[in-house]
Amino acid sequence: MKVRRVEKSGGRPHGIQYALTMHRPGNERVVGYDNAHAPKVGSGPSAPSRQRSLAFDHRHFREKVTACPFVSAEKLLEDFWSDVETILKEEGIS
Repeated sequence: MKVRRVEKSGGRPHGIQYALTMHRPGNERVVGYDNAHAPKVGSGPSAPSRQRSLAFDHRHFREKVTACPFVSAEKLLEDFWSDVETILKEEGIS
């Protein structure tokens, strides 16, 4: 997890830059929430459209990218850990 304060902008109107990720061995990302760049909403292997979102906030879940509006730090952490738990249960780890 990385979080830092930045100047507010169109992509980061809340003034926070963040990256929360879970990787498998071999560095394969399974789930992630970040705002490093404007996402191509609907990206992934079978994406019908690849329009860029105004805000940078987005979610990577397996190979799909979706816009994920920032509501609060608490909600961001809640959503991330919920996804982590889902993956762990699916893989028989939790």
